Amino acid sequence: MLIGLDTISPASFYSAISAPMISFKHMYLKALPLFLTGSAALFTNWTDTYVSSFFGAPAVAAVGICGMMFFVLFSFSNGFSIAIQSFTAGFLTSRKNSEVLDAFVVCLVLGVSLALILTTASIYLLEDILIVMNPDAEVRTAARQYLEYLLYATPFYYVCSSARGLLISVGKAWVVSYIGIGTQVVNAVATVVLAFGWAGAPNLGVSGIGFGTFIAFALASVFYVLAALQAISQQKLRVGVLSFPLIMEIVGKAFLSASQSTIYALGIFTSYWIVGHLSVLALAVYQVITQATLIPIYAANALGSVAISQVGQAVGAKDQSGAQQVGMKMISGAAYPIVIYALLVMLISEDLLILLLGEALDEPQLIMVFTFSCLILPLNIAGAVANYVLQGAQLFGRVWTVSAVTQWLVFLPLAYVFGVLMNYSLAGVIFADFIYRSSLFFVQYSFWKGYSEPALANP
Repeated sequence: MLIGLDTISPASFYSAISAPMISFKHMYLKALPLFLTGSAALFTNWTDTYVSSFFGAPAVAAVGICGMMFFVLFSFSNGFSIAIQSFTAGFLTSRKNSEVLDAFVVCLVLGVSLALILTTASIYLLEDILIVMNPDAEVRTAARQYLEYLLYATPFYYVCSSARGLLISVGKAWVVSYIGIGTQVVNAVATVVLAFGWAGAPNLGVSGIGFGTFIAFALASVFYVLAALQAISQQKLRVGVLSFPLIMEIVGKAFLSASQSTIYALGIFTSYWIVGHLSVLALAVYQVITQATLIPIYAANALGSVAISQVGQAVGAKDQSGAQQVGMKMISGAAYPIVIYALLVMLISEDLLILLLGEALDEPQLIMVFTFSCLILPLNIAGAVANYVLQGAQLFGRVWTVSAVTQWLVFLPLAYVFGVLMNYSLAGVIFADFIYRSSLFFVQYSFWKGYSEPALANP
């Protein structure tokens, strides 16, 4: 008979998966369900974009613009999820009686409250936001229709993120994967049915695309909450003593995590603005480069969740050496497969660009730029996982500072200088990206290699 997590003490649980003993195989297997969940999320954008193509170019542009808007809105909730994982992992091995729900409760209340404020503000300022994002009247009309229902999905997404963070922390990654994949299936079906009025449903056009996604997130929040309640009941999880200092610590670190995710998202948005000053073709190639990084990014996010859990448990058990060792292994384990992926993409880079851009690809140097961008991928992913490792040790302030400085004070200014002012075009932007990724990785990796400052969750 298998022993449930609720039948063993946190100390026994940690020793059973002792951080220094984790193998690459075990690491990848633990990350697999989370990688599948992230990859499945691609279908939301793909489905919405494909269906919108039946309603004209303005609808496609509107879905793309709104997708970037929601990337920024939702990134804040992802930061809350990371904070929940980090605190809960530490509580698993630093507390008795399964008192691990503190961060989940605080972040859930905080996240839903913030989501309601963001939703209200977005509805009130919608016209101004759309004018800033795109001056074209047809695009704004289509975006308004797309957002008619979709804006109301924001609170549901924040509920999903909080419940997902808890489930990952207590070993329910496959449950997260099943719900995540199911959400994409519901989204695809509901979007098509409502956009085209199939099966007796109202023909809502572009509004139906957003309504389908709203239904998917609303249902997902129900299933995530039910799964979280079941895990709490099965494992007899409880809330500890929520003292005011602890609440403030959780709130402070949660906002650091959430704002770091949002600042990063805004930086990506700004990089598109810079590349948009170059040429349409450069922007198209940059979009292909961005898409080529999605699979590695989802792999980094999955391995990062494992890193937060493993490092957090080691820190909670006051095993500083174990935390350091597992962190180093997670960083190297993330880089190895991405090296292989990058080499494969480099081999097909010319064929891939010709396939996607066809005769429009009349600048051969862009193929070389795309190939060079592949070489940055291992550094990109290793740096991302290094940030997750530090967040597992609750060093959210360091992650925020280094990430913000390297992106906003190094990458973006250099990208504008090299790409626009010095006329190196996309090559200058990618070179700036190389400096950014290298700086972030080596700064964070060097710090963790000499890690000597315990960052323990409060008992």
